[in-house]
Amino acid sequence: MELSHRLKAITAVLEAEGDCQAYQVDGVVPRCVAVPTSEEEVAAVLAAARELEAVVAPRGAGSRGDLGNLPRRVDLVLSVERLNRVVEYVPADMTVTVQAGMRYADLQQLVGEHGQMAALDPPRWGRSTIGGLIVTNASGPERLAYGGARDLLLGTRVAMTDGKVIKTGGRVVKNVAGYDMNKLIVGSLGTLGVVTELTLKLRPMPALARTLCFGFASLEAAHEAAEVVLNAELVPTAVTILSEGPTDRVGAPGPVALLVRLAETALNVAYQAERLAELLPGRMGMDLSGAAEERLWHGVREYGEGAVLQVTLNTILADVARQVQQAQQAGHGHSGGVAFDAIMHVGTGTVLLYGFDQGGGPAGLAAAAEALGRQAAEAGGSAVVTTAPAAVKERIDVWGPPRPEWQIFTGIKRTFDPDGVLNRGRFVGGI
Repeated sequence: MELSHRLKAITAVLEAEGDCQAYQVDGVVPRCVAVPTSEEEVAAVLAAARELEAVVAPRGAGSRGDLGNLPRRVDLVLSVERLNRVVEYVPADMTVTVQAGMRYADLQQLVGEHGQMAALDPPRWGRSTIGGLIVTNASGPERLAYGGARDLLLGTRVAMTDGKVIKTGGRVVKNVAGYDMNKLIVGSLGTLGVVTELTLKLRPMPALARTLCFGFASLEAAHEAAEVVLNAELVPTAVTILSEGPTDRVGAPGPVALLVRLAETALNVAYQAERLAELLPGRMGMDLSGAAEERLWHGVREYGEGAVLQVTLNTILADVARQVQQAQQAGHGHSGGVAFDAIMHVGTGTVLLYGFDQGGGPAGLAAAAEALGRQAAEAGGSAVVTTAPAAVKERIDVWGPPRPEWQIFTGIKRTFDPDGVLNRGRFVGGI
């Protein structure tokens, strides 16, 4: 009662059981929800929460609320959904500053009217906020050409638990306490501060986009072809391999499909398409553009309906095929009962695994996830469980086996949130 009473003097507060249930975090229902309308209110809420020793879970639209370990405790959800304005947009500058709660889809519509785009291409982007995408380091198939969140982000404004607001990157020169704060904020899962405003780099929309789809009999053959494409003089925006399950569902040629997206001037795209046909003779099954191409990539980005486990592997190009084969063995090995489909963004070494429960239950899913983590670590990469039921998360650390650099993150957390106010227990090392 003291928490909600204190917060009501600062901002709008939701207390009804149904409202709090709608803002649950991995099944943990908060005591109340703060819905501020300004940066000043966000900072004041954080200062009050720290003083009252309350644990806060920051939230955008909730589209990535399943990322992270189970929270140790959630007293308050702080939603930035009402911070959704454009702060500054001058198309000639190719940058835009928006509040963190602005929807990515709304931003794309705005800048698209000026022939520009924010080139993240993430899954769930129709429901995601800009702030949520940045703090979860979300990206998609076209990261190969355009980079990820760190490449898009120029600067932020961040409310800290002491009630102050700091500026990072972009429209300022100086960072805080010697840290490159932009890089710390990206992927921090809201554990250092609450992002209230972001300045992003924009790109011109390509004149034409085409996707050429090639079919192969095996993962190894598709992987060899992908390496040929990546080693050629071409500049595709995405090079993605689909295993048999995704190939069937999105309607690509198979059994295993290689998708190569080209996006440039019409002349450039035509040249690259001809060159691809020469490099992979007799393999092309589909040549898509317009609405058909958009549907294909939407199916790729949003794949996974019915999957109870989603795992992201990060590895080197040469190891992608082997890692997927090991994952499929882990699903059917001693843990049993998990079938993995794979979508491989080969150029960036990102492998998305979708696990379908075949009778292994929580114990089987957890054993498969831990096996993937060990295998990835042994190969010098990493495996992160991005989606799993609470009964699985209770058995594992979703970030994989502990790594030495996690001690660095622990030190940074102590510097910026010494009382553990923000997202306690959800990030690496239990911070």
